[in-house]
Amino acid sequence: MADSSIPCDLTGHVSRQDQYPAAHGGFSDVWIGNWDKGGETLKVAIKVLRPQTCQEDARSKVDKRLRRELRVWKELQHPNIVPLFGVVSDYGPYVSMVSPWMENGNLNKFLTEELTLATRFKLLCDIATGLHYLHSLDIIHGDLTGANILISKNGVACLSDFGLSTIIAEFQGTSYYTSSIHGNIRWTAPELYRIDAVPSVTFFSDVYSFGSVMHQVLSGCIPYHNFKSDVQVLLCLINRIRPERPIHNVSDAHWCFIQRCWIDNPRARPSITEVLAAISFFHRNLLDVRPKLSSADSAGSTATSDSLIGNLSLQLNPTSPLIIPKSRTCSKHGLVQPVWAISPRVLLVDDDAVIQKLSSRLLRIFGCTIDVATDGVAAVHKMNTAIYDLVFMDIMMPRLDGISATCRIREFDSMTPIISMTSNSQQSDVQVYYTSGMNDVLCKPFGKEGILMILEKYLVHLKAMQVLPALTKAPSLGPLDSAPAITLSGKEPHSTLSRPGTQIDACICNSQGSAQRSTSMAISPPLNVPGRELSTIHNPGGASRTMKNVAGIIAVVRRHTISFLNKMTRHVPDQ
Repeated sequence: MADSSIPCDLTGHVSRQDQYPAAHGGFSDVWIGNWDKGGETLKVAIKVLRPQTCQEDARSKVDKRLRRELRVWKELQHPNIVPLFGVVSDYGPYVSMVSPWMENGNLNKFLTEELTLATRFKLLCDIATGLHYLHSLDIIHGDLTGANILISKNGVACLSDFGLSTIIAEFQGTSYYTSSIHGNIRWTAPELYRIDAVPSVTFFSDVYSFGSVMHQVLSGCIPYHNFKSDVQVLLCLINRIRPERPIHNVSDAHWCFIQRCWIDNPRARPSITEVLAAISFFHRNLLDVRPKLSSADSAGSTATSDSLIGNLSLQLNPTSPLIIPKSRTCSKHGLVQPVWAISPRVLLVDDDAVIQKLSSRLLRIFGCTIDVATDGVAAVHKMNTAIYDLVFMDIMMPRLDGISATCRIREFDSMTPIISMTSNSQQSDVQVYYTSGMNDVLCKPFGKEGILMILEKYLVHLKAMQVLPALTKAPSLGPLDSAPAITLSGKEPHSTLSRPGTQIDACICNSQGSAQRSTSMAISPPLNVPGRELSTIHNPGGASRTMKNVAGIIAVVRRHTISFLNKMTRHVPDQ
């Protein structure tokens, strides 16, 4: 029985159509050919590798390695991967590859047509899907450029030439990357041109190239189109200068994601799974595809929300500290009104005035204090200047969308829960929300039950403080008892911070490990100043001293408390 993994030998059955190649690449020529397939003539592309070495031994090694890689290509079956029909051996020193002829040419040519933004994102979905398929099989493309993405007659983008650049580079060493600067450098990851390391393509370098392809597809121009010389592009890479943001078709969210693909540290770039999820999300929003809601969902959407929280939150973000209520919070007589020890401060981010009004009313019913931001930029600013217990974040907003805003917030605040408010609750959408740093999803339209469920899930510690008994101070804190009281200037005489550290152990226990509430309770009861108001205290030195004592003990309970305290004290200048 013949081995089906071996590419078919089509030598003698394929003829070239023209006298000259139809296209040239960095290491190959492409000819238009005709394949006589049992009486049927098919138009095919014949890729002929150009000799890269004069040594016979090296050529033999390249040919063997090439045949081995072509076996892998032959086994690939995917709509976004160019199929391999077979090989021919009468067009050069190496075997030549025979594949379908793509009538629409490559991506560089196809983008000269008038394309809608939805069509452009459809192409990006095809490219990301094909790359995801390769990576799932541990195959690195290694040369993802506009020339190596072919468009079928139906407008489907297909990847080609994966792995070929790696084969050539293995037998040429670093000289391949320096001698093949013929435009590919505009898509290539900068680490492949470092002089202090041996260049090696990786999954991360593929993601960088995808960011460049995304830039090209949305702008319609090749990366660094304002530089004619590839040497200029190389200097840009060395100096960490990335292509400029296109004027049209690129929103803040799109640009933020492209920049993530271009991060200098390869391991900090998104995975291909994240790439595919994000591109699918962008494409779906352009098509305005919304999940159909049942009548039960319309009444309160609790079923949809419960499903997402119970399944997707654990599946997509298993490490997040979820607090799932043991039972529902409603009874025959209606919802149970929560009783807070400290009123939760909630940031509501939505550009829809109706949603703002309804959400604010529901949150006030449940005893929350509310701030409102109308877009992502305002949300980032508010989070950077104030302390909140919970954030409700819309997705589609002007200036800066909810996903990009969350990514920026997570750069300085990794603790505050951020809840997505959206109608897009399909699994691929939710995956994007979680990878951006969101904690949960509240599906629109939502009612009282949905809001209350989120509040009890993420703010249960604010309710629990009132029922826990007060503990006496730990004996180990005795030396702190001799510390003098700190008087706050501008306050009443009795408004003092009692001996720093006196009730720290009780604070930690009663707050159940919450850094924010531990800080609030560290202040003596007569003063009752919440932690978020410490920045307004007029005696910054005293406040700083108290905060340092609090930080020194709470850090034992929770590792990221330190970053939280630093955020609160950075507004208090040192004396």
